[in-house]
Amino acid sequence: KNDALLAPVEQVRTVINPEKICDLYEVYVPSAAVFRGVDSVDNVDFFGKKKVLIEAVAGSGKSLLMRHLCMKERDREQYIPLFIEFRNLDSKSGLDEAILAHLDELGIEADPEIFAVLMKSNRLVLLLDGFDEIKSSERSRMARELESLARAYPDTTVVVSSRPNSGLGGSVYFHTFPILPLSEETKKEFIIKLTENKQDREMILDVIFCSDILPEVTATPLMLTLFVITFKARQFKPDTVAEFYSLIFPTMLYRHDRMKVGFKRDRESGLSDFIIQKLFETFCFLTQKIDVLRSDRYKLLGVIEEAVKFEGITSVVPESLLSDYLKITGLLVSDGFESYSFSHKSIQEFFSASFVSRLPEDSKKVYYESLIGNDEKFAKWRNTLFFLSTIDQTSYLRFYLLPTKKRLLGLTEGEVADVGYADMVAVIGQDTRVKATEEGEFLGIYWDDRWLLLISLNLVGLLRQILKLF
Repeated sequence: KNDALLAPVEQVRTVINPEKICDLYEVYVPSAAVFRGVDSVDNVDFFGKKKVLIEAVAGSGKSLLMRHLCMKERDREQYIPLFIEFRNLDSKSGLDEAILAHLDELGIEADPEIFAVLMKSNRLVLLLDGFDEIKSSERSRMARELESLARAYPDTTVVVSSRPNSGLGGSVYFHTFPILPLSEETKKEFIIKLTENKQDREMILDVIFCSDILPEVTATPLMLTLFVITFKARQFKPDTVAEFYSLIFPTMLYRHDRMKVGFKRDRESGLSDFIIQKLFETFCFLTQKIDVLRSDRYKLLGVIEEAVKFEGITSVVPESLLSDYLKITGLLVSDGFESYSFSHKSIQEFFSASFVSRLPEDSKKVYYESLIGNDEKFAKWRNTLFFLSTIDQTSYLRFYLLPTKKRLLGLTEGEVADVGYADMVAVIGQDTRVKATEEGEFLGIYWDDRWLLLISLNLVGLLRQILKLF
């Protein structure tokens, strides 16, 4: 047991105060990570399975839960917990190498042979966070490595967290446990944690539960936190989801200023708020395009230069603009020496969507059409598409959703259905497996994660049910 070595796992930054490193349990709400019929999870034995896939949408608190499990296993002293973030893995190295490196950091000298002994001893618990944050081009390889690990060490507990439909859900080895949306009671508990003033607390609760849109919008800890920040700053009740999203950047830009009467933090860039936001949207799109969620200062400054050039804005000093994003908005945070990352992946995805939504129609058409039927691109942009379905609804429907559904149905120019083998593979998935006994008894189907699930869930579900019956 070495508390000092695991201390970084217990230290987190939050959207509400990204400049401060705080203790995990200052912000962790156990009831926020609820699985069907269970109030909270305190150790890996809860799952009753050795290979676990925790699935939830962006901002559901998966990472906090994984850190919590690591701390609980440390305290139990039954296992050696290894907490590894997929986003920190070198894309060129394998999972085994990453685990060996982590063991070395914990002071456990292990070569491949010792590693195999440790894995077979049932003394390790692997907590692998953020499978969806692996570059889309690398996910298939990493999924195969995870399955190889599962086959080689059936008695070792491995817990992976990911967004749904990210490429591991079709595994016959990993059992999926979806996190449920926040309940009304948990939202109240969260707001109490986020709001000291009782009057503000009651007003926020009243606004949320009397709204037609906010109960659904605030179904995750991240979105609930962003709403609390926005409402406390503006005392404004949004009527649409798009209206709420549009307030996030200006609110974060001024959130520190509003805490001190008469104080306005200087903008090092000297740019207007409108231009700062516009460049941030372009910056988000460009970083997402090249699969950069976390990077060094030099690379990010290069992307800012590209964003400035794209927008045709002169007299911008990239270093000053990066400083504004870090010190004022908190949407981009320091993540170590000369290393920076978005405060949350969905921040990058939303502002990428904002960038796309203001493009000319012909450019939007090119963007949307490039994603149709392309699994790898869809994996990268799917959450951005989710935001676009709200803030750019007309173009999203015209250039993406309708053509995608026509493709799914095999509709030709004459509106005649022509479904071929490739169309069926799009529904079934190349990595779908059938589980059966040696005697041929059918036990079930493990469906591959497909991009179509997020576009036409009901239709794909119906087709899969027909195939299953067949």
